[in-house]
This record gives sequence, C-alpha cells and structure tokens, in this order.
Amino acid sequence: MAVSRRTLMLSCGAAAMGAAAPRAGAGAPSTPAPAEGAINLWFAGDLHLGEHGREILAPLRDLLPPDSLGYVNLEGPIGAPAEPGATNLEGGPVLVNSPAAAPILRDIGVAVAGVVNNHDFDRCVSGEHLTQRTLRRAGVVAADNAGGLIERGGLRLAFTAHHLDPAPPERLGRDLRRARARADHLIATFHIDGPPSYLPPAELKEAVEIALEAGASAIVCHGSHAIARVESRGDAVIAWGLGNLAFACDCTDEVDAAILCLRLDRRHVLEAAWLPIAAGLRGAPVARHPEPELMFDLLASLRSTPGAVIDDRYYLDLGPFRAGR
Repeated sequence: MAVSRRTLMLSCGAAAMGAAAPRAGAGAPSTPAPAEGAINLWFAGDLHLGEHGREILAPLRDLLPPDSLGYVNLEGPIGAPAEPGATNLEGGPVLVNSPAAAPILRDIGVAVAGVVNNHDFDRCVSGEHLTQRTLRRAGVVAADNAGGLIERGGLRLAFTAHHLDPAPPERLGRDLRRARARADHLIATFHIDGPPSYLPPAELKEAVEIALEAGASAIVCHGSHAIARVESRGDAVIAWGLGNLAFACDCTDEVDAAILCLRLDRRHVLEAAWLPIAAGLRGAPVARHPEPELMFDLLASLRSTPGAVIDDRYYLDLGPFRAGR
C-alpha cells in the first residue's frame, strides 16, 4: 500500500540525502510577477468519475488559480453504466464515466482530457467516439496520439497522449515532432500499466527521452496510480507520476497524489509547483493532503529537482534565467 512504500522511501531517503526540501525563508525563491502573455496550467493524474457528481472535484476550485487550464487522464469512456462485475478484454474492470462528467470537467477548469490508456476501449470503438463527441460538446479537448490543440492568451499548446503498451510505439517520435511543429509548446503525456511504484519503468524512461528530443516543454506520466519524482531537465519539466485525482472504481487504494502547476510564456516554463492532495477515492471528494510536510520529504527522498516549499506547495528551482523573469 502507499503508506508502506512511503515509509520505506522516507527511511532510505533520510539516510541517503540527509535533508529534505528547504522551507520558505531558507533560500526560497520569490514567486515571479505575472509575465505578459503567460498562462497557468495544472495537471492531475488518473480520474474515473463514474456516476459521481461535481461534489467530488469541487474542492479543486479552492486549490487552483481561477484562470488556470487543467489536464486530467480520463480512465474509461463516457457512456451508460457498465453491468456489475463486467470485465474488459484484459480481464480488468470495465470503467465508464457518466455523460455528466464532461460538463463537470469543464466547470472546474479542465481544458484537455487524455483519452488514451488501458481503459479507452472498455466500450469498444463506439465508446471512444462517444467520449470524444461528448467532451467536444462540453468544450473539453480530447488528447490522443495526434495531439489536441488549445489556444489561450496568444499561445498555442499541443497535448499528446500515448499508451506505452508495453513499450513506446514506433511512431512516438514522429507523433511528438508533428505536434510540436503546430504549437508554441508541446505537452507530452504517457500512460503506463503495472503496479503502483515510485520508480519509473524502462519503457517510460525511453518515452520521456523521446519526448525531450522532440522538444516537449512538459512531460506528464500516469497510469500506475502512484506519485513519483518531479524534475526540471533543460527547458522541460517532468512529472513522473501524479497518482490519482479521483477514482470511483474500488480498484485502487492510492490516496497520496499531487497536482503539477505550471506557468508558461511563449518560450519558457516560468514556474513549476507541486501541490500534494488526497485523492477522492470511492466517492470521497478531493482534499488537501493531511500531511503535506511528509509528502515534501518524500519528494526529496525520490531525488526530485531541488526546490523550496512555499505555503502548501513545492516550487522547483528552474534556474536563474527563468526565476528572474
């Protein structure tokens, strides 16, 4: 379970690193002033809303800037409820989201939903088509292999979604380069299968390298339902795992989760912050994490990029060039 993994990592990390993330007042960077033409984005992990309503995600309004644009990994198509005990072709549970999920996502600020994962065909091809139509009618862009485009504040962003099943597809580099050529920023997202783990598997490491070579500004990974380290590499920010946002299915116990918040202008990621949350499992609403300090220590033990804790979130050190903008 998450607690046992967390305890193990913290005990190992304390011995190996000897220090946790610095708190505000100990060399913490000041938050940059708003830059002209900049936009705020947030990224959450795995979401299965099922038949639940907007109360599950409503607390996000108090956690995120009102003008920010969100991304979630939508697990399962949109459609009528599945029969109790139904299984998909892989033997796993059939996950379906109510048609009400699309306007719920829109109303909490989700601009893009990733729809490529191990549950996207739980309703076969017809379910995939209905999902994309329903999201589009609600004003939410569906991110797939080709990339979904949004334009805000004069910036064009391309969001791609790929399922590493069981390895990066041969066309991955081509897909990412084409998406990057259409936008100011490429946001590459990857879905993996497997048990919860703080450590990225080999196929995810390979995909991340391909995305970096393609010029991705942000890379977000999900699917294991577990959090993982966050890092700044060159001009890119990588979230190796954000855990669950909310999950109606009784098939995950991972409550430790996070939201990645980014601020971008036309050329750079100006700011990157990691906000710990408690996932909304089995009908419980999303909430602030009850032990944020422990989560920050865990992040440090996972060898994340150095940063500083300000209030309730961890700000990555992006270097003097971007921090001074």
